[in-house]
Amino acid sequence: MRRRSGGRCEVRIGSARCKQRAEHIHHRFGGNGRRDIGPSMLAQNKLHLCAREHEDERLKRLRPVSWDEADWAATVVWERVT
Repeated sequence: MRRRSGGRCEVRIGSARCKQRAEHIHHRFGGNGRRDIGPSMLAQNKLHLCAREHEDERLKRLRPVSWDEADWAATVVWERVT
């Protein structure tokens, strides 16, 4: 995941990718203390995010709108929820 991101936030809205430095790891599949078990531990189910985008996702201000199920993290596109 870190190699894929190159240290840059992976949130894409349309064709524009966030330019901020990635500091957080977003897990596609959450869980109470179980994030590194099963599919959650795979790179294709994690995103490297900046603090702002991670907070926006957590607060449901970002919503995924399209992706390729074979490689979710590399293909997911988001939209802002207002």
